Amino acid sequence: MKISTKINETMLFAFLLSFVGGFQDAYSYVGRQHVFANAQTGNLILLGINALSGNIGGILHYLLPLSFFSIGILIACILRANSEGTKKLFHWHQKILIIEMLLLMVNVFIPFGKYDILANSIISLSCAIQVEAFQHFTNINAATTMCIGNIKGSMENLFKFIYDKDRESFKKFISYIGIILFFAIGAVAGVIFTHFLMEKAILVCIFILFILLILFQICKITN
Repeated sequence: MKISTKINETMLFAFLLSFVGGFQDAYSYVGRQHVFANAQTGNLILLGINALSGNIGGILHYLLPLSFFSIGILIACILRANSEGTKKLFHWHQKILIIEMLLLMVNVFIPFGKYDILANSIISLSCAIQVEAFQHFTNINAATTMCIGNIKGSMENLFKFIYDKDRESFKKFISYIGIILFFAIGAVAGVIFTHFLMEKAILVCIFILFILLILFQICKITN
C-alpha cells in the first residue's frame, strides 16, 4: 500500500488542510487589501472591474496573484512528475508541505501595507501548490483551498443517498461537509488571528503544516 494512501489521503489531512485554506483566504482578504488568496474567480472578476476603469494599479493587484496561482499548479505538477518511480529521502507530498511552510514564512516578514501585492502573490502560489498536490482523500476528490466544488459534491451525494439509499454516498456527503466546515472554521480563525497578530497570524498555518509534516514522517518511518 502506498504511503499516501495511509497518510495524506486521510480525512484528518483533508480537514486540517482545509482549515489552512480558509485561514489563508481570510488572512489575505482582511489583512492584505481584499485579495482572495484561494478564490481566483473573485480575483478575476475584480481584475476585470479594474481593467474597465483603467486602474493599472488595481489590475496588477489582482493579476499577480492569479499568475502566481497558475505557476503554483505547474510547480506541483513538476514535483509529482519528477517523483514517479523514484525513492528519495522525502516523499513529494512532504516536499509540498515544506515549500508551503517556507513560502508562508516569508509573509511573516512582510508588514501589512506597501508590499501586500507581493505577500498575496506568495500566498496564492502556496495555495495552488496545496490544492494541486492534495485532492484525493479517503473516499472523495476534494479541494482544500476553495468550497464551490465541495458544495457541489456534497449535494450530489446527498441526492444519491436520498433517492438511491446509497450509504456510500452518505459517507461522501459527510466527508464533504466536514471539509467545508473546517474551511469555514479556518476562515473565522483567520479573521480573529489576523486582527490580533497582523502579518504574523500566518504562523498558525505554518504550525499546522508542520504538524502534518511530522505526522507524515512518523507514519513513513513506522511503515
